Amino acid sequence: MRWGKRGGVVTDDGAFVRGGISYATTDNLQVVPADTDNLMNLLHDLGIEDITMLEEKTLELGTEEIKVLLKQTLKSDQPLTDLMFGPSDEPARTNEPPSMGVKVSSENGSSSDCDVLRVKLLVTKTDQSVVHAEVPEEFCNILFSFLTLPLGHVVKLLGGSSSISSIDNLHRSVGENMTGYIKSDVCRDMALSPKLPPFFSCNNNFLMTDEQAPRDSITLLVAVNPKVPTMTTETGGGYAKGQGKFLVTNELRVVPFSLINAFSELKNKEHSVSQLETTEFAFTKAEVLNLLRAALVSREALTLACSPPTKSKRRLRH
Repeated sequence: MRWGKRGGVVTDDGAFVRGGISYATTDNLQVVPADTDNLMNLLHDLGIEDITMLEEKTLELGTEEIKVLLKQTLKSDQPLTDLMFGPSDEPARTNEPPSMGVKVSSENGSSSDCDVLRVKLLVTKTDQSVVHAEVPEEFCNILFSFLTLPLGHVVKLLGGSSSISSIDNLHRSVGENMTGYIKSDVCRDMALSPKLPPFFSCNNNFLMTDEQAPRDSITLLVAVNPKVPTMTTETGGGYAKGQGKFLVTNELRVVPFSLINAFSELKNKEHSVSQLETTEFAFTKAEVLNLLRAALVSREALTLACSPPTKSKRRLRH
């Protein structure tokens, strides 16, 4: 797909890329400058010999189309096709992405006690599938922090392999394909290593996030951290309230831990009590990143993150 301005007028008003230049985007969102070399590479990659197989279509993008494109980017390997012709009836990802089999490993093979969060898992005896986890407040804050992470930072954290191929392709496009076409190194860093807005990060640094500094103000107004009960401009704090325990389901639904909530979850899963057992799992920074990756692609994120790489493949979100 070739992108251009409506009416054919192109000016240098792009946010990240240089204006006055045409760009091409593949179906899986690899972005390259539109030139002959890239055209030939694309035709070779697609295995197209007969050029008469191709036809040109014009697609005008409004707010609703952009929403569809964003949704399909997160769930499909062919988001542009889905945008043009509608999503396929077949699940976009029917098998676990190969990259999920290669987990992030702990640095130097070990972590200090302060870098480890231990949680209690209720699992099935037959295949060690997670029913739920009993976790402290700090673990909840890590899970809720997943919602605040920019996609560029997620891909960077996961070494360029988030298991969402279209997002990974966009990240590689900025880092590799668009050399000389991004407006500045600052713009490149904004896309590849975006920082969180002020006060979005938590006390722990399992997700290795950086925050933007609060803006200086010449007025008497001062931005304060809403996650800390006292009025402070310091970063940190958490999203969960109190020092209690929380129940996290295999699908990452979080509720306060209580016997009623635990009974309700067991009833919903219809497990036989005799087939359940408890175990402990230690989350280091590496395991937290594996959980983040699993949350992006799987309906059984805890099981996928807490099991060895050789664990049988799980059903993915589609």
